[in-house]
Amino acid sequence: MKFGACMLLRSPPSERVGVGRCAPRRRSSHGFTLLELVLVLGIIAVILAVVAPTFSGFAAGRKPQDAAARFIALTNYARSQAIAEGRTYRIILDPAQSQWWLANDDSGMNPVAGPYGQMYAAADGVRMQTNAPLDNGKPTLRFESNGRCDPAQVQFAGERSTVDVECLLPVDTFHVVDGGGQR
Repeated sequence: MKFGACMLLRSPPSERVGVGRCAPRRRSSHGFTLLELVLVLGIIAVILAVVAPTFSGFAAGRKPQDAAARFIALTNYARSQAIAEGRTYRIILDPAQSQWWLANDDSGMNPVAGPYGQMYAAADGVRMQTNAPLDNGKPTLRFESNGRCDPAQVQFAGERSTVDVECLLPVDTFHVVDGGGQR
């Protein structure tokens, strides 16, 4: 006969565990105890406390690379727009403010209208230097309708890294140069 979780066995009294009692149940270990969870969380917290300063240094070291990537993207856009529209586009640089913007014949020295007509700025702590030719007192890169551009070099320097961007030939594109002068 079965009564709940216990089963009464018909065995001699000397072999019975207890009269009217069930044998102790085994605990199943399907979960974690609170102590185990707290210990694991403590270990994770210690690891994060040790690794977090490394990640903040990584982000600071990426700032010049990010600025260079945005600058190169704008130079590619300026070249393609100059060719497509058949008119001159310019990127005007302001090294003192680490800023640059896109202009064309219609906008003069002001940013163009549209989604690319904004001031681009490097992140805080990133300095910009260039040897671009001057136009109205500002370093300016000209992109002609025939696909040619002003050769120049632009450097983005942060606390932990420096990125050099250059275009050495009028028919070349701007690209990042590694320490050995290679693309």
